[in-house]
This record gives sequence, C-alpha cells and structure tokens, in this order.
Amino acid sequence: MLEKDVYLTTVGKSFLSFIYSLSFLEKNHKVIVLDDERLKYGELFIDTFWELEKEFLKIWGREREIAPLKNLDEYLLKRHVIFVVGGKRVRLGDSPSRNLKELARKFPALYEGRFKNIVQKILANEASVKSFDQSFLSLAKRVAVNCFKYKTLQSLDMNFFLTHCPQNIKELYLLFCSILDENTYNFYGPEWELKTLAFLGRGFFQKKLSWFTNEFERFHFFLCLLSPHYQPSQKNLMDSLKDCYEQNGGQFKKTSIREWVFHTGSPWCLELESFEGLVQPERLAFFGGLSKNLPLQVGKMENLYTSLKIEWELKEDLEEPLQGERIVSTDLTRLGTKSPFWEASFSKDKVAINLVVPMEKASKASFLSEDSERKMLEELGPFCPDLKNKIVKSSFSLTPEVWVEEKKVKFYKKPEEMSFYPAADIFDLSKVGKKKKLKKVDYYGPLKEGYGLFSSLMEIKDAHSFLRL
Repeated sequence: MLEKDVYLTTVGKSFLSFIYSLSFLEKNHKVIVLDDERLKYGELFIDTFWELEKEFLKIWGREREIAPLKNLDEYLLKRHVIFVVGGKRVRLGDSPSRNLKELARKFPALYEGRFKNIVQKILANEASVKSFDQSFLSLAKRVAVNCFKYKTLQSLDMNFFLTHCPQNIKELYLLFCSILDENTYNFYGPEWELKTLAFLGRGFFQKKLSWFTNEFERFHFFLCLLSPHYQPSQKNLMDSLKDCYEQNGGQFKKTSIREWVFHTGSPWCLELESFEGLVQPERLAFFGGLSKNLPLQVGKMENLYTSLKIEWELKEDLEEPLQGERIVSTDLTRLGTKSPFWEASFSKDKVAINLVVPMEKASKASFLSEDSERKMLEELGPFCPDLKNKIVKSSFSLTPEVWVEEKKVKFYKKPEEMSFYPAADIFDLSKVGKKKKLKKVDYYGPLKEGYGLFSSLMEIKDAHSFLRL
C-alpha cells in the first residue's frame, strides 16, 4: 500500500525523474513517483548525451553513490549523427579531432586564415591529434566536475568556462563565434551554410528554434559539435535507477492523476485513478513535454513545436551502410517555416522519422500524414532510393516532443545581461475559466528556457537551492 502523506510527488517516469527523486530521499523525505502516461519526454530530449552530459552524470553517481550513474558507460552506445545542411552531409559524433576535421572540410568559412592554421597544426601528426582529443575530454570532465560541485545555473559565467579551456580550443571557439557573427547578404554563401548548421544544431542539441540568446548557449553548441555522441539504453538505465530509487525507500506507482486540489496555490491532494485514492504531497514536480490532457500551463506556452512521427516497416532489409544511421536535415529555405527540420533513424527493417511541426490546438496526425509522408519520401530519396516500394506498413503519431520558438531574440554579449536560470511560472487550469499561479510546484523539461539536457541536469542538481516556495 502507498504511504499517502509524502513530501514530494514526482509525475512522469524517466531517468531524470528518478535522479531528482533520489536527491530528496537522501534528505530523508518521503517521495512517490507516478508514471502517468500523459506526461512523457519525447525521445529526442533525453536520448542523446555528449561528453559534458556524460561526465556530469558520472560525477553525480560517484558523489552520491548512485551505481547506474557511476557506471554510466555500461548503458551508453557510441554513435554518430549526420547533419544535412542543404545538400551537404556532415558526419559528427566521433572523436573531437575527427569532428573538427569534418567541420573544416565541409565548411569553407572555417578552413581559412587563423582557424585553418590551428586545424592544420592539430591534425599535423598522430601525437598532436591524440593530444587534442585528450585535452577536449579533460575539458569536459573539468567543467562537469566544477559545475556539479561548485556552480549553480545562476552562478555560471563565460570566464569560468574559458578559464578551463585549453588555448587552442578557446581560440577555435572565439574564431568560430566571429565567423558566425559576420553580417552577409549572400544567403547562399559559405557563412550562411555555417549559420544554417547553427540553427539546425541548436534545434537538435538544445531543443530551441531560434538564434542563440546568450554566450553559454554558443559555447555549449560548440562543445557539442566537437564532442563524441552517445545514445543511452533508455529502458535499462531507467530500470536500474528505478531499482536504486525503490531500494532507498522511494515509492512508485503506474497510474494517472484523476483530479488535483490546490489550497492557496499549494498542493493539497491528488486523486489517483488507481484504488489507492488520495495522496497528499507538500510538493509536486512534473517531468516531460507536458500533455495537452493535463490542465497545467508552464510559462506562456506560445510558439511551440512538436514532431509528427512517421514509422515505416519495410519488406526487405536496408543496405548495411544505412543501418544504424541517424540523419538530421534542414536547409536555408526551411528556417522560419512550419517544418524547420527533420530527424530520421534507420534500423535493419524500419525507418523512424520525426518531422518538426507546429503544436496547434485540435491538430491530429491524420491531418498531416499524407502530405508529410510524400515530402519525406522525396527528401529521403538521395539516401535510400526506391524506399517507397519497400514500405509495407506506415504509422503516424504526434509525439511529446517540444521545441520553443523564440520570436524576439537578442544576442546578449554583456555578462550583466545574461541569465542562465530557466525560470517559468506554472498555472493550474483545472477550473474552467480560471488560471491560478501555483507554488511548491516545479517543472523540468523543454518548455523552459535553457539549452536542452544539460541545463535540465543542472537545474535538477540545484533543486534544493532553488525550490519555489
């Protein structure tokens, strides 16, 4: 039987929600995690780690004695991703030196002047390549350790990151920024190829559809470009963290919230669909993309995008070079449109596509399926000819993915103008015609400002310091 009077109720099953809940168990609070099917993360938000995120979770595991995080490498598969910008294919996710070589080789704007000289020096011989790779991995580890032990989101500043940077990585980053900042009216020139990659990469790495709004977003993006790419075994990692959570006294229940009651804006009780009835928490935390079926609002909830997932089952296996590939594609003409980019993964006999589309009221997958499938067959033609004739079954669904499109973006160069903390007001919409701001209710996910998984990890780590009272 569930213990009804708890300090924290966490809604949404994910490896992030179990990590968060474990931190409250360490403080001897009573906690319950509810697996409410209406609240999930989209697979794109938590299915990709880079070196910084990986090292951050590993130091978390060592410091807090959480075995699945301490042994995180056992749950990760090293992968790569192919970014397609216009017709140009950029294969990233390998070692830092290979990623740097690929970027310099594919983008002429990077392979000239001082940037070219540094790249040539790094790639000059095996020893310098090894030194560069090691210095990048050491940088990620130092930043992760310092962020976990000594920093909060509110105390981050660029001097902290650049102080830890080896000189050649720091210089490459500053040169990269200067190229991105160049004004050019040649929209088909080499500078705009790089800008288009930045828009695409921000959507993929940081889950935002806009230009950068502060310096750390660009620095994080640059680290992601150079970093190895890892794909976690979601189920195995989540199951191991769930076991760890329950062994430490946490409660877990797969059920939905039928109704909630707030008193003076704070949680009073939750009525569950299951036979346990009522749970009375002091705090609530929601983890996921936020379903339209939950009467909750995070921030303004404007200019949101989700993804139409298209899955094709094939009557014959794909060619071996294509199996296991992951492609993320856009071009200049798509930026600012209703379909800014798409992502596709290829397995042995299946193709899964996430096509980014506006999140609109009353929208259904069936409204989008026919036209979207036709367009995707055209765009995937160069990668997999005759794909249409291999399909035996198609399925379509709107996913829990969320991207926020920031309409008015100013790039903040002054440190005093920068804000890293992803604050957002949360409102109860359960009473028709009423919208009430909530206290002691938190949300962790892509609806907040921030830069994807890393800012969510930092915010979860800082939870005790910045609880909303």
